[in-house]
Amino acid sequence: MVMSKLLSLLVLSDLIKLMKTRTSRKSHIRSYTKAGETWYQITFSLLGNQVRRRGYASYDEAEEDYHRIRSKIRAGEWSNFQAHALHGSTLDELYKVYCQTRGDKRASSTVLNCLQLWKRTISPILGSVRVRDFSRRNLTMFVRECRLAGLTDNTIQRYAAEINNVLAMAVEYEVLQHVPMWPKLKPTPSRKALLSPEEVMTIINCVEQDVSAPQYKLMIKVQYQLALRLGELLALTPGKFDLQAGTVVIDQQKLNGSDFRVGPTKTKTSVVLPLSPNLIEELRPYVEERDNNAPLWISLQLGPVCRNAYIYVLKQAVKKAGIQKKITSHCLRASCLDYLVNKTSLSIMQVAYYARHSPQVLVSRYAGADTAGLMEFFSSKNTLSVDLNCDIVAEEASMILEVPDIDEDN
Repeated sequence: MVMSKLLSLLVLSDLIKLMKTRTSRKSHIRSYTKAGETWYQITFSLLGNQVRRRGYASYDEAEEDYHRIRSKIRAGEWSNFQAHALHGSTLDELYKVYCQTRGDKRASSTVLNCLQLWKRTISPILGSVRVRDFSRRNLTMFVRECRLAGLTDNTIQRYAAEINNVLAMAVEYEVLQHVPMWPKLKPTPSRKALLSPEEVMTIINCVEQDVSAPQYKLMIKVQYQLALRLGELLALTPGKFDLQAGTVVIDQQKLNGSDFRVGPTKTKTSVVLPLSPNLIEELRPYVEERDNNAPLWISLQLGPVCRNAYIYVLKQAVKKAGIQKKITSHCLRASCLDYLVNKTSLSIMQVAYYARHSPQVLVSRYAGADTAGLMEFFSSKNTLSVDLNCDIVAEEASMILEVPDIDEDN
C-alpha cells in the first residue's frame, strides 16, 4: 500500500516536472481545437514578420519541426525563407529582389531602362503598396493617374508589362494568389517614322560643319547601312573590323554612362555583317589609326562619343533638313530594315540574320501587305494550274453543300 502511494507520487512528480518544462518553453507552441480534436501550431519571428505553421498532431511533433526549421533558417537552407521574407514587402522592395534575381536574363540596357521607368512613374504611385494587399483597385488607380498625367495607353501597356513581371514573382513565392486583372487598355498600333535613302543622305549632308562633322556623318551612315541599334554603334572598336574581308563583327553594345563599358547585345547574339566598298574606305582611317580595343568614335574631349551627343547632332541635322517627322536614332535602323524587306530581293531569313531579329518579329514590324498583288494572284486563271476565281469557288461550294429535298411521303 505504501509502495503504491510512493509510485503514484513519483509519477505525479515527473508529470508536474514535464508540464513545467513544457510550460516554460511553449511560448512558440500552442494548441488549438479543430473538429473536436486537439492540434498544435508553432509561431516564430522571421525578418520582422510573424510566421505560423499549423497541423501538428502532437506537441513533440510540433517542437521537433520548430527546431528543425530554426536550424535551417540559421543555415539559410529553409525553402520557404524567401516567401516569408517577402510576405510583408512593398512593391518597391519586391522590385529590387526581382532585379537581383532575374537581371541576368535581360540585357543590361533593358535593366537600366526599366529601372529608370520604375523610379520615374511606377514607384511614386504603387511603390509603397504592400504586395500581399495588392488588388485590381491599385491597378485601376495607376491607370487613372497615368492618363491624368497625359500618358497614352501604349505607354501604360509598357508599364503594365513590368508590373506584371513583379506580381508574377509574388505569385511564385505565394505572397499573392494570382496577378490581378488590369482595366481594359486601348493601345493604338504605332510604327516608327521611316526615312528613304534620299532623306538619309539629306540628313548626313545637313550635319553641322565643324571639326567633328566627318565622324558624325560616318556614324549616321554606318548605323543606317548596318541597321545597328544605338548601343551597338557606340560599342564598335577597330578590332571588330576586317577591312580586307570587308566584314564587321557585331557582338556587344555600349552600356549607359560616360565611360566605355560594353556588354552583350540585346539579343545576346554575335553576327558578322558585310561592309560596302565605299564604307570600307571611309572607315579605314578610323580602324587603322586606333588600338583594337579602343572606342572607334572619339569625342572632342578625347573620350568615347556618348548617346546624348550623337542624338543631339542627328536631331539638329533632321531639323536643318526640314524633315517633318519624329525621328530618333532607332529610325535609321528601322528604315534600313524596311528597305531590305520591301525593296530588295533578299529573303526574310537573310534580313532576319542581318537585323538580329526573329523572322516573325521582322514580318510583323516591317513587311507591308501587298493587297494589290494578292488580288492579282488569286484572280488569275492560271494560278498554280488551278482556277482560284472566288466566284467559281463559291458556286462549286454551294453545289457540294446543297441539301437534297426530303420526300415527306417516305
